[in-house]
Amino acid sequence: MTDSTFWRKLCGLRVHDYELLRISNPTAELRIHTLFKCTEFGTLVGLVTGHVFSIVKRNKSEKGIFKRLRQPKTVRFATKCGLVGMCSGIVLSQPFYEYCIHFRKPGGFTQGEIYDQAFQLRHNSYELSMHRATIIGLVLGVAMNRRKILFGLPWGVAGSLLIVIAFHRYNIIRQKLAYLQNNNQNTSQQLAS
Repeated sequence: MTDSTFWRKLCGLRVHDYELLRISNPTAELRIHTLFKCTEFGTLVGLVTGHVFSIVKRNKSEKGIFKRLRQPKTVRFATKCGLVGMCSGIVLSQPFYEYCIHFRKPGGFTQGEIYDQAFQLRHNSYELSMHRATIIGLVLGVAMNRRKILFGLPWGVAGSLLIVIAFHRYNIIRQKLAYLQNNNQNTSQQLAS
């Protein structure tokens, strides 16, 4: 399996740079990353398609899409589709990993390229925050609906992922605005002198 450095970095704990260089099993780390990404993708696609199908299928006589979105049957159907998407993402993650490693590039990836990918993933804070959000969403999803534990999972994952994506976009916009302000101040100082 993987060493404790990967799990500490995933949990957001401080890890020294020399520890990040030692990757004992890069293949396992890439498999875990693929598992997270396929689970996230399957959950979101399942929830969206469940809502779309239930809106199109149910109660065309009612006016207003938002009324149909709030119906319990619609929410239940979308939740079931989200669970199916989550489970299919879990099941298909390893065949997808094998496809990406062996068939995406002619001749497959070398062990050095696999190590390089695992090393880059350890330093990618956005991906790590997405994985953290998935774990937190799973825990919160179970806590949301204790009677039917499985029905809270897709909603917890989707909600936490959307929060992380929105926060990341907010940070990008904030950084761009700060950059533009600095450029405007530098330009006005150059024109004044």
